[in-house]
Amino acid sequence: MSNAIYDRARYDLLTASLNWLTVSLKLTAWIGAPLFFPTDTTIGAIKARGAVAVGESLPINSNTVATAGYAQTDPVLIPTVPVGPNVTWFTMSKVNIVADNSLPLLHLDDVLGLPFTPNGLDMLVMPDWVYQRGWYRP
Repeated sequence: MSNAIYDRARYDLLTASLNWLTVSLKLTAWIGAPLFFPTDTTIGAIKARGAVAVGESLPINSNTVATAGYAQTDPVLIPTVPVGPNVTWFTMSKVNIVADNSLPLLHLDDVLGLPFTPNGLDMLVMPDWVYQRGWYRP
């Protein structure tokens, strides 16, 4: 699998019900083999398949869109990722008050620096600077 967008996120983007510039986002770090089912609509559904999350980011700031159409943010901080198995993939989600009800937008497993060996410290995840701080391009 390679980086991909979830079906619901794609639909919401195409119907203008998801505004990248104003949506509250978070990045979740996962261990184990990447599990991507494009029809998943919650982080809880991903966990129900047996995926194990090992960290969630602080709020993501500065959502922008490059003229070439790349969805951008500043670097993302996931605090104190516990020592243990390697982080092998991420999901970027639209934040919900109940974390497991957050809407997954992006599945990211083709990321520079993965797998990442946690050392108990913070993990800084950088969007792709070649693509002007971009996470994806619809």
